[in-house]
Amino acid sequence: MVFQFLLQNIKNHLKSVGETDELYQNLVQGNLWRTKVIPSFEDKFVLPIVMFDDDYGTNNPISSHRANSKVGAIYVQIACIPPAIQSKVKNIFTFILFDPSLIKLLGYNTILQYVLDKLQYLETTGVNFVANCCCRFCKNFYDNLNNIYHERFCLLRTHESFDSDLKLNNVSKTGINETCIFNDLKNFHIIDNLRCDVMHDLLEGVCESTMSLITHKFIEK
Repeated sequence: MVFQFLLQNIKNHLKSVGETDELYQNLVQGNLWRTKVIPSFEDKFVLPIVMFDDDYGTNNPISSHRANSKVGAIYVQIACIPPAIQSKVKNIFTFILFDPSLIKLLGYNTILQYVLDKLQYLETTGVNFVANCCCRFCKNFYDNLNNIYHERFCLLRTHESFDSDLKLNNVSKTGINETCIFNDLKNFHIIDNLRCDVMHDLLEGVCESTMSLITHKFIEK
């Protein structure tokens, strides 16, 4: 739901900036994007990516050894997201981290080869979001989860279903990619020891996304 909301905002922003040539606000309004990039992807939905790099120190920045602890970082950002959320740190993604001293040893092109491989994959294959069976507690599909509000309506995962899903070997249908290595412990099994993560599931998950949607709806009204 949150992803769909964000994607729709991006599409609305692209539509608004694409309808005017009087004020250039984004690179998607330029001739390079319109005449060379978009035609090469035919009817696919394409998002421009901006990539930039910088070094940062992991130790005291004013110490005499600050140069010895530098880390090189390459970041990427989707260039056409709405301006109101473009500068948020969570919308700037770390691509790779590397030791800057390797540039002299291996050359910058060697380090960038990994980046190139990933960009070529995005350019030719793209991204497909599949999360049909995304809950670690139950086997309900994503579309059904939006209408389920009590555990008794859920098909909970069991030892038997976990084993059968592993044999099926179809993560898009089962949500199970591989067995849990900790199942080798005598008193542990991933099905019996499931826990909610308060920070990620609630404080940085449901609470944040829900309040964002509620606030946006109030602003609209």
